[in-house]
Amino acid sequence: MASLDQENMYAPKRIVDGYFADNPRIMGHDSVDIWTLGLGNQITGTGNPNRGAALYCGQAYTSIEVVLEGQAATDVNGDPIGTTVFRGIAAGSFLPILAVQVQATNPSVSQTGELVALL
Repeated sequence: MASLDQENMYAPKRIVDGYFADNPRIMGHDSVDIWTLGLGNQITGTGNPNRGAALYCGQAYTSIEVVLEGQAATDVNGDPIGTTVFRGIAAGSFLPILAVQVQATNPSVSQTGELVALL
């Protein structure tokens, strides 16, 4: 019987080599609390190259408006051109998205741990 590596020869193991965009993306190797960061700010660790973060929702949200990594273009004032709104999010949910900013939440984020970006 062949080993797993031999059976999976079309998807070789990736290594961490200092080139962030080429490295494996593992959910949750770092985190940024959105309450501490504030809405409308770039999520720390998502810039240059523009790499997004998944979100953990510690409370239920009617809606969350985010800028995804593919929507990071800005207008002449530096405001994001495109956003995406997610609705009906249950407490304890993970959003497997690649957000670079959280623009707005309903209800608002009022304490640590309610909305956390996972890098």
